[in-house]
Amino acid sequence: MLNTIAEINQKIWIPVYILLFVSGFYFSVLTNFLQIRKFFYVLKNTLGKIFENNKKIEKNSLSQWQALATALGSTIGTGNVIGTTAAIITGGPGSILWLWIFAILGMITKYAEILLALKYREKDEKHGYSGGPMYYIRNGMKKNKLAFIFALILILSSLNIVNLQINSIALSIKDLTGIENYISGLFFAFLVGLVIVGGVKRIGSFSDKAVPFMVIIYFLGAIFTIFTNIDKIIPAFALIFSDAFKFKTAGSGLLGYTISSAIHYGVARGGQSCEAGLGTAPIVHATAEVDHPVKQGIYGILEVFVSSFIICTMTALVILTTGIYNRNVYDIVLSKSGIAGLNNLDNAVTLVSKSFESAMGLKLGGLFLSITIIFFSITTIIGWALYGEKAVLFIFNKKKYVFIYKIIFLTTIIIGSISNINFLWEINDISNALMFILNLIALISLRKIVIDITKSFFNKKIKS
Repeated sequence: MLNTIAEINQKIWIPVYILLFVSGFYFSVLTNFLQIRKFFYVLKNTLGKIFENNKKIEKNSLSQWQALATALGSTIGTGNVIGTTAAIITGGPGSILWLWIFAILGMITKYAEILLALKYREKDEKHGYSGGPMYYIRNGMKKNKLAFIFALILILSSLNIVNLQINSIALSIKDLTGIENYISGLFFAFLVGLVIVGGVKRIGSFSDKAVPFMVIIYFLGAIFTIFTNIDKIIPAFALIFSDAFKFKTAGSGLLGYTISSAIHYGVARGGQSCEAGLGTAPIVHATAEVDHPVKQGIYGILEVFVSSFIICTMTALVILTTGIYNRNVYDIVLSKSGIAGLNNLDNAVTLVSKSFESAMGLKLGGLFLSITIIFFSITTIIGWALYGEKAVLFIFNKKKYVFIYKIIFLTTIIIGSISNINFLWEINDISNALMFILNLIALISLRKIVIDITKSFFNKKIKS
């Protein structure tokens, strides 16, 4: 059954590749590559204004920074660490180049979807601001059925992504301490429940403290590991570029298997790592108190930069500079771990752990990765809880259904701790593909709105 789902996964991503590259390139051209041309403007007006977001925020709303932190927290998860490692295992080092290409185009895609989320968001006293693909598909495209379908897939995806994240936490803790997976599931269900029961404000308050801390800690740990093998940095980059375009005959006899596999896993994990075009981050950005869509849209550019060009790249370099991708080293690691199968995604946890251990030592390396995965996974779970909550509100518009959803969500955390992660990754890719397709069609349909608002904003800036 897993092989059948994997085959469906491969086929369904073909239109996603086309839409991702077409939409990303199209918006890049129409905005004169805004994501590159205005990158320093983005840094100045996002990171440069962190400490200016101290004004009083309304109930059920977030500051611009809290919205970024929550979206970034849900974006940066095991996809950036375990997913990136899995991409290298299954698609080769060349998949990282395609991840970068996707990220460059993804910057402007995420900018566009956040802009539309702010443009078409709605507000009421009970729930505050609500926005995202469901709203610009309904209010912008006037397609109610498509909006409903997107919201339904989003709810199901939020439950599945919880399975992935908690599974990684449970595996990491078990490797480190021997504690059974279900015990970790029970503990983290309780922990997550304490946060999400407080709604948008508590989620935002948690994220703006936890996310910067976890990004800095992981960055420092990765830099330390990479620089213990400083002579391998240039060869690692060379391998990424050469492998991305390598053609060879696979076991199936199909020429070009390697490059197609690199593209598939690079884009699939790229989508997992930065979620540009997926339509999730705009949901939380829509809750931000800001007076112009462009002002929040540029936070999306920064979001992709941090998740893909910093976190994913650091992970890839950790794997490649420590020699973990080398076949001899790989076989030794597997034999010592008692794990078999090159394409087994469960191995990704072990491989990235061994990479950090090679630089930090057995105990410290394992502890570092476990703490990292826990932080990354918890913020991702909490962010996706908010996405699912907003989707439930869109469909039912009643608080009692949100409560039911939260109960199901917390129950899923327990179930996910003992689930089969290989099956979950494939299901997650399929659901992501469906969300990508619906959201990207909406972005392309509403492209004129994006371009007009962007030109109007920056023309006024130039005149002033």
